[in-house]
Amino acid sequence: MVTACKSYITESGLLHVWEVDPSVLLQRLAACQRLYTIYQESFHQSKKRVESGPRPFEISETYVFGKFSSFVRRLDQIKAVVDTEAQFSSLRHAHIDGGEMLATRLNSIISNFKKKPYNPLDHRKAEFKLDFDDLMRQVANLETQLVGFMTGSFEQVSSVMQTLWLLQRYSTPPLSPSPSPHITLTPLNGTHTSHSLH
Repeated sequence: MVTACKSYITESGLLHVWEVDPSVLLQRLAACQRLYTIYQESFHQSKKRVESGPRPFEISETYVFGKFSSFVRRLDQIKAVVDTEAQFSSLRHAHIDGGEMLATRLNSIISNFKKKPYNPLDHRKAEFKLDFDDLMRQVANLETQLVGFMTGSFEQVSSVMQTLWLLQRYSTPPLSPSPSPHITLTPLNGTHTSHSLH
C-alpha cells in the first residue's frame, strides 16, 4: 500500500512530490492518510472477530503497520511544509510591515529544502527528518520576527481608530481594497457610522 500511495501521489513517478500542485498534493496526502486509517480499522475489526473464535490472533500490529505508519508520519511532515509555504506566501498581501521580507526569506529556505537530492516520500531516509526539523526551527524564528513586527506596530498606536485600522491592514485578505485607512463601525443601535483616519 505504501508503494501504491507513492505512485498515486507522484502520478506513477512522473512528477517529483514538490512538482505536484500544492492543492492537489494536499488532497492526495489526505487520501493516503485516510487509507491508513481505514486499513487500521479493518485490521482491528478482523482481530476482534478472530479473537472471539477458538484460535488466538498472533499477528503483530508493528509488523502489519510499521512501514505504513512511518510513511504516514512522513506525509504529515510534507503537509507541514506545504501549509507553511502557503501561510507565509499570504504575507505578501497582508500589508504587515516586514511581512514581504519574511515571505521572501521563507521562500528561499523552503526552496533550498526542496532541492535536497533524496526522495521525500522515502520514509527510510533519515536525512529528511533532520532537514525537516532544521526547516521548522528556521520557520519558528521567522514567526518570532513576524510577531515582533506586529507587536511593534500596535505599541506605536495612540487611539482605538488606529488600532482598528491596523487590524484591518493585517487581515488576510485585506478587509478593504481601498489604500486609505477608512473604517466603518457598527454601533449598538445597529446604524453604521463611517470614520476616516485622515
